[in-house]
Amino acid sequence: FWFSIARIVSLDLLLVLILWALLRRIVLQPLQFVERYAAAVSTGTSDASSSGGTRFYGELESLRASIETMVKLLDARYAALQKGEATLGGVLNAVPQSIFWKDIDGRYLGCNAVFARAVGVDHPTEIFGKTDFDLQVPRADAEAHRVHDREVIETGRPQRRVLEILRGTQSPIRWTDTTKVPLIDSQGRISGVLGI
Repeated sequence: FWFSIARIVSLDLLLVLILWALLRRIVLQPLQFVERYAAAVSTGTSDASSSGGTRFYGELESLRASIETMVKLLDARYAALQKGEATLGGVLNAVPQSIFWKDIDGRYLGCNAVFARAVGVDHPTEIFGKTDFDLQVPRADAEAHRVHDREVIETGRPQRRVLEILRGTQSPIRWTDTTKVPLIDSQGRISGVLGI
């Protein structure tokens, strides 16, 4: 009796070990490879068109091909965005007037080089996320700018011929004749203010 039970337990154990080995070889190892492949492709450390000599079958081949297609599409879109951003930056920096745009909380989302120099920063990217209070702008001036911005955002109407003081660290005090218009997002909502 005990011998039969031991034999059944050992056969069951052997069956479990065989099933585990098959599961590992057929499912887990290919999935782990696909995971490493996707991670390598996403970080740019592997070419999307090579799978390192590993052959995929069925759904795993479809997954690998989908990842490869997705990477190629993302690369093409990223290149197009970079080109568009460079073109837009060139256009904005060629305009001789100061241009800036802020979100509804008064944080700068961008500006051109003329505005960056006027407020005392070296490059337009340095202004991103800052408010007038973060710049070298006297508090009273920053509060006045905020009042004009809020009015444009709350009413949705442009303000023209707004006289504001613009002071940078290196530049003298200047009065600016500013036009501010609402920025509209893709859903048609006001998302900030654009000033020229």
